[in-house]
Amino acid sequence: MKNIFKNLGLFVLAVLVAYIASPLLGELYNKVFKQYGTYVDLRMLSGLPLAYIFSLIFLFTAFGDTKKYWWIGFALIPAVLFEVAFDLRHIYFPIAIGLVAYALGRGIELAIKKFRKV
Repeated sequence: MKNIFKNLGLFVLAVLVAYIASPLLGELYNKVFKQYGTYVDLRMLSGLPLAYIFSLIFLFTAFGDTKKYWWIGFALIPAVLFEVAFDLRHIYFPIAIGLVAYALGRGIELAIKKFRKV
C-alpha cells in the first residue's frame, strides 16, 4: 500500500512539474521546428505533453518503486494519443525527450543505489 501512495505522489508531482515547465519546452519546440504563424500563444499547449513525458519518465525512473514501468506505460497513454493525433510528423521529438529523461533518471537511480550502499 505504501508503494501505491508513493507512485501516486510521483504522478501528481510529474503533472505539476509538467504544468510549470510546459512553456519552456513549448518554446524549445517552437524554436526547433519553427512553428510560428498564429496570433495565439501555443507554447504551453505544445509544451505540455512534452513536459509531461519528460517529468513522468524522469521521476518514475529515478524515484519510482515496484512496477514503476507499468505506471509509466499506463500514464503515458494520453500523451502518446495527443502526439499521434496532433503532431505525427515530429513524433521522434517526444521519443527523444523520453529517452533523455530515462537516461537522466537511470543515472540518478544508480547514483542513489551506490550512495546507499556506501
